[in-house]
Amino acid sequence: MTAAAAQYMPIPAWDHLADDAAAIVMTELEFRADSPYHVRLSVEGGAGVDVPLDVLAAGRVGRAECAALSAWPMDEESIRWDVRVPGAEPVALRVPRSVLASHLDTLPEIAHEPDWDAFARECAGGSL
Repeated sequence: MTAAAAQYMPIPAWDHLADDAAAIVMTELEFRADSPYHVRLSVEGGAGVDVPLDVLAAGRVGRAECAALSAWPMDEESIRWDVRVPGAEPVALRVPRSVLASHLDTLPEIAHEPDWDAFARECAGGSL
């Protein structure tokens, strides 16, 4: 897929839980036709980890590209993600669910989605 075919939306509103307060955590949402929605998590100066949104929504780890991340269910007020970049200490993030949902709603590909929770359940195979 070419860069022009992917859509990126930066989300700077993460709450960094690690002891090193100087570290800056950023993410991008990436739309992909082959696996509809990916979240890219990265720590300043480190490699990013791409994670399919359906895996995050289901609160599980199961795909090869998600091996570096563990997720908690999205029915919580906040979601905790541990990002494990090879060769580095894990970085824990606490993400308000409303922040992720509001940014997802601004993406053209899903702005028409009337029920984001139903969309997440569908991505997760109805297991939410």
